[in-house]
Amino acid sequence: MLRRPQRARALMGQGVLAVRLGDGSPLADIGARIVRDHDGRSAPAELAYALYQQAVLLWMRGAWERAREALDRACELARAVGAPSVLAAAAHTEGVWAVCRGDGAGARAACESGLRLLAEVRADTGPFLVVMTPGYVTEEDAAGQVSLYFEETVLTGRAVGAARARGYVLAGLAWAARLEGDAGAAVAAAERSADCFRALADPYGRSLALNVLGNICRSRGDHAAAQEHLDAALAIRRTLGDRREEDITLGCLGLLRLARGDTEGARVSIAGALAHFEETDDIPGTTNSLLHLALVARAAGETSRARALLTRALRLEHIAGSPCAAGWVALMLARLAWQAGDRDAARASADNARVLFDRLGDLRGTAVLGRTAPWARGGR
Repeated sequence: MLRRPQRARALMGQGVLAVRLGDGSPLADIGARIVRDHDGRSAPAELAYALYQQAVLLWMRGAWERAREALDRACELARAVGAPSVLAAAAHTEGVWAVCRGDGAGARAACESGLRLLAEVRADTGPFLVVMTPGYVTEEDAAGQVSLYFEETVLTGRAVGAARARGYVLAGLAWAARLEGDAGAAVAAAERSADCFRALADPYGRSLALNVLGNICRSRGDHAAAQEHLDAALAIRRTLGDRREEDITLGCLGLLRLARGDTEGARVSIAGALAHFEETDDIPGTTNSLLHLALVARAAGETSRARALLTRALRLEHIAGSPCAAGWVALMLARLAWQAGDRDAARASADNARVLFDRLGDLRGTAVLGRTAPWARGGR
């Protein structure tokens, strides 16, 4: 019979597999089983860690209030017994959640707290930090047009010790700085993350850091640097044989081609990733590729095609780890519908976006929607 820590790892593995299949339905039950296995039978620090794992799974399920409750309880127990590893892991998770809510300052504070806490964790502590990323990035141009990008796996399926955890928390700090509009700090944090993983001879972590760095460079218009870093991430991922992560980077290279104005090249790159995701029945990857193809269609002036693709991408609301992106898809649909003269559809999509943003507590999404409300509500 498996011991409790082994059972917990096996159950988390089941959760990761469910996420890869886009099925969030078993996640709440898996999290409850992990906690139930420890409650009243384990030391407080072990129960705190079980609650932390439950919080991660509940978040991926889209049960945000319950995830918050589980993480708060985990932190309360960890502080009471002095478990810095649990507190550091929770801070990493807090940072990811804050980015997803559009709270850049909160994300930065959580990541900086995580880095301080990691310094208190013993070097021989076993893997404890469940690696997460926000996965999605939103940007708004001068005309108010919103773009949603899928740039990285949300739940990587990896748990790491203190040394590698530092690299992942630094990557989280890069996401936070980017959200705040501090491109210089974002690049610096991503470079520190890549350097950390290089010093540890960790190609998995380094490929993620380089992918993050490449997308930040694309966002700030430094296309040559973006190409260099994304190509490096792709080369590592191909060497590792990590087809899913390879396809995610291919999609990011498609977004870079789109940023350069090469709509056809972007379409080819993203379609190639889509084909691979479809071959493996990867529903999240497939749906996110449709999202990127919608961006290409919009840039090419193919409004009807863009709307059709975004409508399919709304499935993100029901895909594990992706509900936080659905409000932005609805907002993009609202703008396209309005531009096409379909006022009723625009208002319906705007209302849907409002509900989705409110459910998550997405501060930035709510603010952007507020600025666009006049055209969604009958204004000019």
